[in-house]
Amino acid sequence: MNHQEVYSPIKHDQRSAVVCSIIVAILWGLTNPLIKKGAHGMDTIVAQTIVSKFFKQILFLVKRWQYLLPFLLNQCGSILYVSNLGNSDLSLIVPVTNGLTFAFTAITGWISKEEKLPKNVYTGMFLIFFGSVLCCLEKFTIV
Repeated sequence: MNHQEVYSPIKHDQRSAVVCSIIVAILWGLTNPLIKKGAHGMDTIVAQTIVSKFFKQILFLVKRWQYLLPFLLNQCGSILYVSNLGNSDLSLIVPVTNGLTFAFTAITGWISKEEKLPKNVYTGMFLIFFGSVLCCLEKFTIV
């Protein structure tokens, strides 16, 4: 079987792949609540047709830096994520990134006073961090 290398501007080993995953999780986790806040008020837009409402909503979002800046940072995280997937072990990168994204989103929502965290969320975040560490240890342990 012929192995083709996927082009990625970032060449790295598994450790740097985990670092990239953590950076992506932070970018996504920090920006998700901010995107939600930046889009506040969009549901009040009215128009005569659904098509004109769609375009008014797009214009509303593009004009608001409170939405656009977090959205662009979020997309930078997506570019880094896709680049990271090309050179990494998917069984490590995907669960670490997605799990930590949830944890960072919950923390950011709590810090920005968007929502109060129930006690079971703290347990969930601990389990996410612990599970991410276990995934990393399993991949980095040489038997």
